[in-house]
Amino acid sequence: RRLQSRCALRHGALPHDLMRILGLDPGSLHTGYGVVRAEGTRVGALAVGRINCQRTMSQPARLAHLSREARELVQRWQPDVVVVETPFRGVNARSLIVLAEARGALVQQRQRPLH
Repeated sequence: RRLQSRCALRHGALPHDLMRILGLDPGSLHTGYGVVRAEGTRVGALAVGRINCQRTMSQPARLAHLSREARELVQRWQPDVVVVETPFRGVNARSLIVLAEARGALVQQRQRPLH
């Protein structure tokens, strides 16, 4: 609910507008996603899933795979807003670099507002 309210306010949407939101939780091997539909104060899940990368893939191949899959999610669900989680604690420098690369692969395909 809080997420929907913040997004609606940022985009000047009226409280009863329908909004579709794609949320992405990036990782180097697994990236979670969820699609929700928000209408006024009601929020419902439309889809949840995970984009998987094989451990044997090189980092550039993983990033290309994430980018392709993110593009397909955006095309399939046509979200009004894409929200990408950012690392917030307990991340060492190497992990932070890998997560930043994964995050970049996800956001490069965006054609929607990003938060």
